[in-house]
Amino acid sequence: MAINRHSNKVALVKIAPGHAAEYWPQCFKEGYICVGWDDVGDLRRFDSEANFRTVFEKHYKYGGNLSAARRKANELWTLTKLQSGDRIIANKGMGMVLAVGVVKEPGYEWRPNKGRGEYYHTVRVKWDTSLARRIRQQPWRQTVTEVPYELFKKIAGPAALSRNSVLSLRDGWDDRGAVHRGWTNISVRAGSKAEKKAADEIERAAGFQSDSKTRKVIELRAMDLVKAKFRAAHYEVEDVSARHPYDFLCTRGSRTKYVEVKGTQTDGRTVVLTAGEVTFIHRNNPNCVLCVVHGIRISGDSKPTASGGQISTDDPVDLATGALNPISYMYVRDKT
Repeated sequence: MAINRHSNKVALVKIAPGHAAEYWPQCFKEGYICVGWDDVGDLRRFDSEANFRTVFEKHYKYGGNLSAARRKANELWTLTKLQSGDRIIANKGMGMVLAVGVVKEPGYEWRPNKGRGEYYHTVRVKWDTSLARRIRQQPWRQTVTEVPYELFKKIAGPAALSRNSVLSLRDGWDDRGAVHRGWTNISVRAGSKAEKKAADEIERAAGFQSDSKTRKVIELRAMDLVKAKFRAAHYEVEDVSARHPYDFLCTRGSRTKYVEVKGTQTDGRTVVLTAGEVTFIHRNNPNCVLCVVHGIRISGDSKPTASGGQISTDDPVDLATGALNPISYMYVRDKT
């Protein structure tokens, strides 16, 4: 998706090339910067930020913390807004600048890498390592965030741009499909200790898995089992999870079912539903089905594998029989 600026000014952002800058050597050698959140796929296929957010919040729930999910979605979507000439600081931790780069055409690229196996979202960059240095500790807890002009000036020195040529990322974007225009730094300040505590409680209850590799194998295990279940019942099963707020479109003759799949290592009594998923269920019942694959077992650390799991099905989903708690939604199912 192309996003047009109201100005030709230059944006200043910092992007971390993996945890502890683990992918920096490859980024420098091949001329790009890379970030994760790969489950949403190529960002260029989304025709609006709103559609992107629906898919992002489906794949990355952050323990039901909707505010956290939105902050992270902001970070990733920013890659689509960068254009030729923008400056990117590659950082390691909160006090090390690895290089300063200039964004080159085509900017954002979806770049699968079998060797790396993750971090497929990239932006083409020409790097200058002469500006690498240690700096005073910065509040850089995000992967992607705006760099204040005064900080950039200290880093770049004589190579710094004039203040008048720099764009504030709080302004200047044209994305008519967007439902939320806040920039990462603004969103971060909106967080609260109470919200974090509530999110932690949901994580414990719902068995939310923060490790991306483990979360992925749990998801794939659950999807495989549910797909097999519906195919055994002679349904045609289409995976639509990349573009809709549910996972499978299942059809058999004139019957249609919208199937949402949840995988967990817990007993499956509590699952996390996004606001988009709840809205879709309300609007499309009685055709919505919830399949919770619970008791999934994980083995292995660096290369986790999933096995086991039992399917518990709500067909149709009746949210009135359970309890919806906000912060996204926590759905306590009426199952023993």
